[in-house]
Amino acid sequence: MNRNNFGVEYHLVDSCNLNCAGCSHYSSLIDDKKIVQLEFIIKDLTLLKNKVGDKLRWLRLLGGEPLLHPDIKECLKRIRELFPNTQISMVTNGILLKSMDQEFYDICLDCKIEIAITDYKIIKNLRSIMIGMRKSGIKTNYYGNSRIWHYQHIRLTEERIDCLTKCIYKNTCNNYRGGKIYLCPHIAYIEYFNKYFNKDIKLDESDYIDLNDVKNFDELIEKLNDTKPNFCYQYCNYYDREHPIHGKWDKTNKNINEFCKI
Repeated sequence: MNRNNFGVEYHLVDSCNLNCAGCSHYSSLIDDKKIVQLEFIIKDLTLLKNKVGDKLRWLRLLGGEPLLHPDIKECLKRIRELFPNTQISMVTNGILLKSMDQEFYDICLDCKIEIAITDYKIIKNLRSIMIGMRKSGIKTNYYGNSRIWHYQHIRLTEERIDCLTKCIYKNTCNNYRGGKIYLCPHIAYIEYFNKYFNKDIKLDESDYIDLNDVKNFDELIEKLNDTKPNFCYQYCNYYDREHPIHGKWDKTNKNINEFCKI
């Protein structure tokens, strides 16, 4: 972990309005709306602030779909107050952008919130929408697209594989949730996979870093560099850079084979 490029992903909403097949955050397996309450968000991020100070270089707000949050405007304002110098982006599928009011866009502009859009080729005139936001001074970019869609992020097989060393996205998707930092969303949100498919993938203390046990930023970076989550050896399926499991993007059928190698 490069101490000069430390950042985290953070869910404002766990559920989604798109329901992608094989979602790496398992949002498409959530049958009801899961909103992270504003008070919890601020308490959670205040703990992070107290541990890392001004060392948080980037913060990626996502889900799920963050625009589903009923207090999204207050969320953005309060989070910017906590992290005045951090590069903050909000990752969205863009479906709700047309329904957002002018106050929302004014807040994005004033608080320097980048709107990062994953292009699933389902929004007409997306490029025109982005050009309009840029003309208003709002920073916006493509976060990703659906041309290559990854499936089977985890596996329920017998072998232990050193996926940590071979990880495709190592150090780029630390997920912060409930006072704990996980190396990826597959670990952080495994409860939703377990619940839907009636599985029992358990996490242990090796699978996260509890910020309540960390004194300061230097100790956190040391722990991140030393951590070896059992999950990465036992369950991760993101290790083959040359032959990743991918296919065409689609909406989920909620089939376990979308999410997991059996």
